[in-house]
Amino acid sequence: MKPFLGAMLAIAIPIVSAGCADFTYPCSLRVPNALPDGSPVGNGVADDTVLTGATRWGRDSIAVREAVVSMSPQAGLDIHPTPGVLVRDHPAHLQLAEDPPLLAPAGAPALVWQEQSCRYVLVLDRSLTPEQVADFAASF
Repeated sequence: MKPFLGAMLAIAIPIVSAGCADFTYPCSLRVPNALPDGSPVGNGVADDTVLTGATRWGRDSIAVREAVVSMSPQAGLDIHPTPGVLVRDHPAHLQLAEDPPLLAPAGAPALVWQEQSCRYVLVLDRSLTPEQVADFAASF
């Protein structure tokens, strides 16, 4: 019986490992290329005011807050991409400020996308229009 179990493990471990090949941990932040007004990003600072564990670049109406979590690659199936909205070639969901909190906090526009097992939530200022948020996503 023991040789049989050993043979089964020798076969099963590589199969299970291959299924986890796209699972990345830890995930790293994606630093914006510029702030929404085009100004330089500067250094990010910890900011839990909108998102727990977020990093913020900029201040006031040009602030960009980003949080990233590691999760199953299959969790990305709950992200329903907004047509035409891409963040670094990844389809993204644009959550409007008026939307209920589906994938990001309510009250501010947000972009949500997933790269393999890393989910990114980017919260912007409420003053930005959906068009400005989509433009920011394209230049992020």
